[in-house]
Amino acid sequence: MEIKELKQRLRLSEVIAYYGLLPDKHGRLLCPFHDDKTPSLQLYPKTGTFCCFSTNCNAGTGDVIRFIELMDTCSMHEAIMKAKSLIGGTPLLPAVPAAPVNPSTDPIEREAVLAKVFGSFKKALPASRKAVDYLQGRGLDYRQHACGYNSGGLHWDSRNHYLVASMVKYGLLKPYPAGGYSVWAKDCVIFPLEDATGRIVSL
Repeated sequence: MEIKELKQRLRLSEVIAYYGLLPDKHGRLLCPFHDDKTPSLQLYPKTGTFCCFSTNCNAGTGDVIRFIELMDTCSMHEAIMKAKSLIGGTPLLPAVPAAPVNPSTDPIEREAVLAKVFGSFKKALPASRKAVDYLQGRGLDYRQHACGYNSGGLHWDSRNHYLVASMVKYGLLKPYPAGGYSVWAKDCVIFPLEDATGRIVSL
């Protein structure tokens, strides 16, 4: 499928809805690409484009592919593949590798950390309309299955500093040299991988 045809078949409104964003009656919404207090991102349905008018944002102007690229922090090729999956049906789950395994660490401690982290993800899932809709679109009821949602904000709570250190140790967070963290599986639905005894050995 040519990129031109892809843009013609995939409406901007479908992409916006997929990410759980709701524009106002004027086609404006709070820009998801910077800390926006008043709607500064304008949608243009006729041309399938968007533009953020804030001087605090680098998103600029783009189309459906660029929007996906910015939302998923991915390459243009990955955004095109995601766009193809959104056309005329249920989008595919993103390919996210299982939680990293460090063979030199204590398996009992790792199990405890994974259980604690997944417990937080499980509590967070009902609060995410996007995650709930995503699961329902695949015939999954989160109340009947062990699953959670990683919003990427677990480390923001200052009370979790011991947990944050453990998440770094087990590869769930990766510190940036200038501060902050790269979050494993951010904005993803999370399922626990259990052994025969029901203990979580990976996510």
